[in-house]
Amino acid sequence: MFNQQIIPTQAVPGQYGLVIVNPDGSTVGGGVQGTLSLIKEQSDYLQTFSYLDAGAADERVSTIVHNSATLSQSITETFAYTGSAGNYRISTITLS
Repeated sequence: MFNQQIIPTQAVPGQYGLVIVNPDGSTVGGGVQGTLSLIKEQSDYLQTFSYLDAGAADERVSTIVHNSATLSQSITETFAYTGSAGNYRISTITLS
């Protein structure tokens, strides 16, 4: 990212993200999706998984935290499920 700046932004009220500003003034990123993309591009990108019913037959992912120490940012991906034991399905995935 030579000659680029990474700055925090608030593209949507109450929703923060990161934007890369290039030397020519063009920008990349913004909002939660843009920040997640920037985090995933970093050499120190790390994912941390949390599980519901860990170790059981119904074990399933609850959250994935995407983190980059370089950017001092993290995004949490939260999974909600419908159904019952033995028959869970993802109903929503939320980024925050």
